[in-house]
Amino acid sequence: MITWTRFSYINKICLVLYSKGVGAKIHLGKNISIGKGVSFTLKRHSELVLHDSVIISSLSDIRVYENSTMSLGRNTKIDTGVRLISANGKKVITGQNVKIGLNCVLNGGGGIDIGENSSLYGNVYIRSSNHVVNGQGLFEKNSYEHKKIVIDKNSLILPFSDICF
Repeated sequence: MITWTRFSYINKICLVLYSKGVGAKIHLGKNISIGKGVSFTLKRHSELVLHDSVIISSLSDIRVYENSTMSLGRNTKIDTGVRLISANGKKVITGQNVKIGLNCVLNGGGGIDIGENSSLYGNVYIRSSNHVVNGQGLFEKNSYEHKKIVIDKNSLILPFSDICF
């Protein structure tokens, strides 16, 4: 995990070296801004793409697990305290000019596509992975279901919405 306060040239070098060390691919556009306390978790064979003018505000958490991809489109703005997760070999993709508000969580275990010019207001939770409750007792021992979620372009998701399949 890497955390820093300003996304300088040195930080870019550190992130690229970190990704190489874990066998991940990273593509960084121009004019990227990363706030204080942002953490990145990149696992083997993962890919992170930050297009031009992406802004990730403070205390956000970006996780890209094995064989998964996260791509944040040009002019995407991530507000404070957002958690973005791409897992299970799936993709979390935002189009250009997407805004993700305060404390949103995007759990992309089944894949998430957010169309261009869309906005998610604060505290939105998108889950493309869910527990399968099979009556076996312990919740943690149940299996999971995964299905892709697509948010069309020019969409507005209101605060405190919970979107799952």
